[in-house]
Amino acid sequence: EPVPRAPQYPVRRVRLVLSLILAAGTLVRLVGVDAPLLGIHAWRQTDTAAVARSFHETGHRLLRPQIDWRGDTDGAVEMEFPLYPFLVSTVYRLTGVSESVGRLLSIVFSIVFLFFAYRIARRLFDSDTGFCATFYRMGNIDKSDHFVDFF
Repeated sequence: EPVPRAPQYPVRRVRLVLSLILAAGTLVRLVGVDAPLLGIHAWRQTDTAAVARSFHETGHRLLRPQIDWRGDTDGAVEMEFPLYPFLVSTVYRLTGVSESVGRLLSIVFSIVFLFFAYRIARRLFDSDTGFCATFYRMGNIDKSDHFVDFF
């Protein structure tokens, strides 16, 4: 005997509910977006910001990340692939250097993640599960969640 499927909602309702969840997620993440780079992970955030600023000031050499506490050296640093600081430095061309830019980019990525979390849960289960998963993840911001950090 086939397993009954959950009801499928009209597309307009799905879009509305998902939009509300994503908007709420954005608002929650915007709190403190302009705050200084402080907290338990401040060292990591400031290093990432330094690499982004160096990309912006010394040229966008993706394979040659540099830090600004370099002393007498050229500041080349060993690190993971620096795609995120590179993207931040690219946005700096339009906005100028600001810590908020890195945080806003993190927020954009986290909202895109929430959208795809919904899509995956909906595909594997149903729309209700997708909404629940997205809503849970949207509101699950704690000390282990780095969606608003500069890295």
